[in-house]
Amino acid sequence: MSQLNWRSRLRKRGKPYHKRRGSEASAKLISERIDIVQRPVIFDENTEIGHWEGDTVYGQDGYLVTLVERASKLLLTRRIPNKSKKTVGRANKRILKPYQAICKTITSDNDGEFTDHQLITQKLGYRIYHS
Repeated sequence: MSQLNWRSRLRKRGKPYHKRRGSEASAKLISERIDIVQRPVIFDENTEIGHWEGDTVYGQDGYLVTLVERASKLLLTRRIPNKSKKTVGRANKRILKPYQAICKTITSDNDGEFTDHQLITQKLGYRIYHS
């Protein structure tokens, strides 16, 4: 048997990995974003209540928007049908409305669903940082 032809005899013939390009949002596509390095150092100590971290989680039946308060580890979630920026922005507003008095900042990643950060900042007055 040839040394070069051994892969063709394997049961599973995986395709080579190709990195995705194009449609996904990145730091360049989020207008007027505030980078996480501009966040004050005291936030990393987790001693002050009111600093949240946001993310989305994909499940079998849809998505979850999750917000975790960094000091108390309080987890708030809301189920959403899709990951559009409007849907995630509305869910964030609804989740944090009862906690508006203690919410100071939100840190999120650079995904496309968090590009509507200006609406949350305008409506609720929180500062949003992107990692």
